[in-house]
Order: sequence, then C-alpha cells, then structure tokens
Amino acid sequence: MKLHTSKNVIAATMISLLLVGCASNGVDDYVKAQKQQHERAVEVEQQRFDDIPDWFLNVPANTTDSIYAVGTANTNNLQYSLNQAKLNAEFGLAKALNQEITGRERQYMHQGTDGNVQMDGDNVITKFVDPTDIVGVHTVKNKVQYSDGKYIVYTLLNLDVNQQRQMLKSKGVDLTAISASHAYQDVKKEAAQRKEAKIEEAKSKQATLRQNLAMQE
Repeated sequence: MKLHTSKNVIAATMISLLLVGCASNGVDDYVKAQKQQHERAVEVEQQRFDDIPDWFLNVPANTTDSIYAVGTANTNNLQYSLNQAKLNAEFGLAKALNQEITGRERQYMHQGTDGNVQMDGDNVITKFVDPTDIVGVHTVKNKVQYSDGKYIVYTLLNLDVNQQRQMLKSKGVDLTAISASHAYQDVKKEAAQRKEAKIEEAKSKQATLRQNLAMQE
C-alpha cells in the first residue's frame, strides 16, 4: 500500500514538473518571439532611414544665385505623392524666400551730415513681390520608394535667383521708401494678409489634388 502511494506521489510530482516545464517553455517562446518581432521592426525602420537620400537630410546650401528646399509625401497613390512632395517643397522654398522674394526687405537708414549712411528709423526700404511672380523653380531630384503599400517621395527644388531678378527687372519692380512711422503697422498688416493668402492657396491646392485623386479612382 505504501509502495503504491509512493508511486502515485512520484507520478504526480513528475507531471507537475512537466507542466511547469511546458509553461516555462511557453513563456520563453513568447518572450523570444516578441523580441524577434521588435528586432525586425527596428531593422525595417533603420532601413527606411538609410534609404532617405542624403540631399534630403543635408539640403544643399543656398548661394547668391540659387535657393534650395525639400519636401516629402507618403500616400498609396504615386501621382498624389509626387504632387504633395513638390507642394511641400514649394512651401519650404517660399519660407526660405520670405526675405528674398515674397516678403519685404527692410533697412532703416539716413544719410548723415558727413555723407555716410547711418542706421536710423527715418525710412524703411521695402520691396514688394507678388508670390505669383516667382519664376525659375526647377525640380533637381526626385526619389520614389515603395513600402507597405505606400509611395514615399522625396523632392529637391531649386530657385534660380538670377531668373527671378530678371523677371522683376522686366516688370520694373524697384525699392520704394515709405515713412517709418507707419512701417511697423504696415509690415504687421501685410504679414497677416500674406499668411491668410497662403493658407487659402494651400487649401485650394489640396482640394485640387484630392479631386484629381478621386477622378483617378
């Protein structure tokens, strides 16, 4: 009887150890699978980063003759991605050109009795340029990648400053002096108007792109 009981105890102990071992293996396998999944995700993200063109991360330096800007887009439609990336680059270009082209160049000065030009608040020199007058924008590079069912597009744009200057010269755009007493108020008002105009322009372009995409579908 005792021998039979001992066998039962031993059998129960072995079964318990087996169950514990199976449970332990299950946990270990789960942890291992999660670790492998995380490592694969990291590898995918690292590969995506490595595929980003160097000229996008290190935009060419602007010069007196050229200004650069980049843009990117990620959608499931190639044409939409191309258009959106270019649009984003154009916004970046417009931002870079704020003082050069679409904004207002200001310098306060007056001529002293000795004939030297000195900084002052008497006059503000401004240059007005309509954003629609911007010319000489060229697509320098495009790179397209396909990942997880989406097209990732990188675009590099360049503005030829000399072409812009020639266009302005042909239109007779020149520097205009206005009273400094109203300058700050004028600048603030103009900045608000230009910001609103850019927002409306962006909405219009986005609506057009969506409409084109809907027609393609």
